[in-house]
Amino acid sequence: MQPTSIEDLYKWQKIKAKKNETDEKCFLEEELKLTHSGIRTRVILASQENEMQLKVPLKDSKVAQDIISGEVVEVVDVQTETYHVFERDLSFKNDRLYEDKYHRNVKSSWLKPLFIIAILLGMLLVVLRFVNFS
Repeated sequence: MQPTSIEDLYKWQKIKAKKNETDEKCFLEEELKLTHSGIRTRVILASQENEMQLKVPLKDSKVAQDIISGEVVEVVDVQTETYHVFERDLSFKNDRLYEDKYHRNVKSSWLKPLFIIAILLGMLLVVLRFVNFS
């Protein structure tokens, strides 16, 4: 089931339930399988049914069911998130997007060609000093 709206990205769906359990470790094997595949899990005590429920995000529910049932052994490519959290910054100027990956010093980058030309001119003057043209 594919999410149809932004709200569906934050909903959790019940994948498995065990009755008369009191410890959250009852789903340890399933949680390890799902965590290895990059799927978040949550174990919740449903008091009205007296059962422990294993929940995953709605967008990952189909893949999680297939992993737990054994139809899928391993997820090769984890689906990327369809939304981006800007951490309370809504100006869309995220520092990671504007970060200089190669750490170039842009202010002094124009000096390098001038330095090379100066060295070549200096070598030319030294050579011309010792050459006699007459």
